[in-house]
Amino acid sequence: MEGQVAIVTGAGSGIGAAIVREFVTLGAAVLIVDIDGDHAAKVAKELTDTGGHAASLTVDVTDQAQVDTISSAAIEQFGAIHILVNCAGIGENTTIAEHSIEQFERIIAVNLTGSYRCIREVMGEMMARKYGRIINVSSVAGLRGCAGRIGYGTSKAGVIGLTKHAAVELAPYNITVNAIAPGPIDTPLTQAIHPPDTREQFNRVIPLHRYGTLDEVAFSVAFLASERASYMTGHTLTLDGGFSSSVAIF
Repeated sequence: MEGQVAIVTGAGSGIGAAIVREFVTLGAAVLIVDIDGDHAAKVAKELTDTGGHAASLTVDVTDQAQVDTISSAAIEQFGAIHILVNCAGIGENTTIAEHSIEQFERIIAVNLTGSYRCIREVMGEMMARKYGRIINVSSVAGLRGCAGRIGYGTSKAGVIGLTKHAAVELAPYNITVNAIAPGPIDTPLTQAIHPPDTREQFNRVIPLHRYGTLDEVAFSVAFLASERASYMTGHTLTLDGGFSSSVAIF
């Protein structure tokens, strides 16, 4: 990825930060975008202190004025935009009856509309360059139903639809658009919100009998961003240890 410039949203921690670290390890320069500017700056400093090329930017992807600063910041720092990873996202664990309209709209605004805003923000530069790699982070919750994830699952299903439609429209400009759909991943968030009994149940029904790692997600995103995936577009790559293929429920 030498000479490539990437923008990764939601990159101040968790999956987004792991993607950034993998990109920088492979030689890319990365603009780390997150609503938590302190976390984004901390990741950028960690990478620049070890010789990597990284910068940070505080952005709420639901605010168009803030999204409008992303391309100019990347170009000012690194001179181009080759890759966009839409990783900014939020979730919930409430039933339809408990879930307010405001909660639902907020999740859609961040996970789905935020991804759409960021694609629109960078695609002009990619179209002019006749090159681009866009990777959207969806979820297995966008592929199969589950209780308590009505807003999150709906937003992630929308991300898959967004990926397919954008892939078709941007293909004439040599821009590929793909998605990943992680299943249970061992992140600081899942460590905090998944009690031992939940983890045991997941480990039982996942055919590989374990959670995925942050590195495994980052490796897959790096593949989709590379020339080795140059003939893949409109595709959703599932990273779930076989969970979405299993009929087991709990």
